Amino acid sequence: MKISKRVLSVDESALVRKKLGSLLGDAGYEVGFAKNGKDALAKLFDSGEKYDLVTLDINMPVMDGLETLKAIMKKEPMPVLMVSSLTDGESKTTFEALEEGAIDFVPKPGTFSVNLDDGGQELREKVKGAIRVPRKKLFLKRKSRRKLGELENLKERAKDDAPAFKAVKKDGTFDKLVVIGSSTGGPKLIEQIAVRLPESYPYPVLVAQHMPESFTSGFAKRLNIKSQLTVNEASNNLEVRAGEIIIAKGGMHMIFSQKASGKRIVRVAPNTQEHFFTPSIDELFNSVANHFDANNVLAIELTGIGSDGAKGLLALRKKGAYTIAESEQSATVYGMPKEAAKIGAAMKQLDFDAILEQIIEFGKG
Repeated sequence: MKISKRVLSVDESALVRKKLGSLLGDAGYEVGFAKNGKDALAKLFDSGEKYDLVTLDINMPVMDGLETLKAIMKKEPMPVLMVSSLTDGESKTTFEALEEGAIDFVPKPGTFSVNLDDGGQELREKVKGAIRVPRKKLFLKRKSRRKLGELENLKERAKDDAPAFKAVKKDGTFDKLVVIGSSTGGPKLIEQIAVRLPESYPYPVLVAQHMPESFTSGFAKRLNIKSQLTVNEASNNLEVRAGEIIIAKGGMHMIFSQKASGKRIVRVAPNTQEHFFTPSIDELFNSVANHFDANNVLAIELTGIGSDGAKGLLALRKKGAYTIAESEQSATVYGMPKEAAKIGAAMKQLDFDAILEQIIEFGKG
């Protein structure tokens, strides 16, 4: 008999606990409940019960979600999904939670819509992907975060790298391009890339990160503060310029294009193709393949659930791009990179640290 995976749902609201329990129960999970962080820690570590994943509310009395997450990761790292109302006020805390080891976040059921089918599908997909992450990998990632020294080492290395790059053209034009797709586990990696690139990096970097509409603006602003490069959220007709990073807008696709004048821009487009994830990595990769010389493109598929980006990466490789997928050893969730490797889209599979070095080396060419 197959043993059901067990999920602990931690939320202040009894109504939300009931909704999460129903959604997860219907998906075949055995669900336990806690009303705050203190209650959750007792059930995780003192009750003798074993759980495979925790969904964790952010704002709770007695002990909030961030404090609870830190306690879990210190005592026994396990897969944790933050449950966010997706408001501006919670976005900062959610990003802090990702830094502390949470795998991803999901919308709180009913926060923005009474249609639970959409939220339920996203919840089930993310739980399915996160619950498979080995605890050993989470432990190693915790050690890796300590080793990074809160990104300070990356900042110093960026300064050391700077003299090796040619000056960025004053008019912002470029002859090479970096495109990156990521999903679950990706925001921390995108942040490391943004911090590591020196202000003299000579090419644009376009990023499609699966993230809700209300979060990508805050994510771009957060990166803009930390990075030596200018970081913007995509907007219609935003010019693509050398040495700048553009983050795809949540809820919309980011498409690379070129005007008759020769100016390269991005456009934002609605989800007419009904992709499950919006922004779609495939949409970005395919548009770059159609509107730019792929021989001058570095395309990267990072961690994430599902297969988004694999076909787009293959299209770029067929046209001459240098394509990389994150390795199984490195990826938090080896879904998207695995699909890219399976269909021959990736020329190489590398650990994230090596991918970061490839981005740097690409900028020196």
